[in-house]
Amino acid sequence: MNFNLGGMTPYAILLVFVVWWGFITNEYNLWRESSAWAMVFFPILVIPVAVMLLANLLNYNVLMATLYLSVGLYTITY
Repeated sequence: MNFNLGGMTPYAILLVFVVWWGFITNEYNLWRESSAWAMVFFPILVIPVAVMLLANLLNYNVLMATLYLSVGLYTITY
């Protein structure tokens, strides 16, 4: 099944990451760490550009799977 949501799905994935980041940062009280802020701003800059570039090269479902996997691994790294 393909739930495109009018092209908003990649940004919904980004929103889920920002919520995860907020929960993790709050749990470990990392609000004053500059590296914590860098970890949230990097995906905000990279994901829209990556989606624009990869949408022409990959099938939509493969793009979404790649995006979920990369954001999940990035969150585990954080």
